[in-house]
Amino acid sequence: MLSTHILTILALLATSASALSMGGPSGPHQRRHAHKAVVGVRSPHGSEGARTHLVAKRDVLPPRKRGINARRVEIKPKNTSALPTSSTPSTTSADPTPTDSDPDPEPTTTSAKPTKTRAATTSTPDKPTKTSSTAEETPTDDGGSSSGGSGQYSGDATFYGTGLGACGFPNKDTDFIAAASKLLFDGFEGYTGGNPNNNPICNKKVKAFYQGKSVTVTITDRCEACSKFALDFSPSAFSQLADQSIGRLHGMTWSFI
Repeated sequence: MLSTHILTILALLATSASALSMGGPSGPHQRRHAHKAVVGVRSPHGSEGARTHLVAKRDVLPPRKRGINARRVEIKPKNTSALPTSSTPSTTSADPTPTDSDPDPEPTTTSAKPTKTRAATTSTPDKPTKTSSTAEETPTDDGGSSSGGSGQYSGDATFYGTGLGACGFPNKDTDFIAAASKLLFDGFEGYTGGNPNNNPICNKKVKAFYQGKSVTVTITDRCEACSKFALDFSPSAFSQLADQSIGRLHGMTWSFI
């Protein structure tokens, strides 16, 4: 029963609050048409679905006065707060995988293959030293001498423009003649100096050889600049041994005949 009264009072309070919010009645005509509140109260004796409809007019029901000895009804607020639900925190974060942001670089060893450089050894053969034409030739045969008429000698061969020779004979370029060196001419055996026309070397026959060629000439002149065993030929005689463009022949051999 106490619950029924409480619900009735709450319904009346709700109706009054609704009327005031809409402006409230200002005249007697409007008061006569006060709203009716229909409150459904659950009957304590009825079935679960049965409801008792109480119709209350606002102008009919006078406000109830609370007696001195009336029991105060303490309206307990409904606890509408839901029971706290314990939520199990879900851990979605996986264990962090330790990553090394700065990995140690793997040591790389670059080994260069040693290259063997073999220095090429070049041997430069010594060039043969040419004997100066001013050097004194020596005879190749011990049997001959500078003053004798036998033996084989070696020296340079040259040619010159002929004319009147030391022996007193006029010579031509076409003659096969030759001039002996000053050393050989003046030191020839039997010559005592004085008139060169009387030198025993004059009109002596000489056979010269060079690289398989040979020529026979007559000594008719004296060469001032020739080395001791060199011969200075006429142009025609020189051409029998080699071309005149060569100019000088080294290694010519000759002998008296």
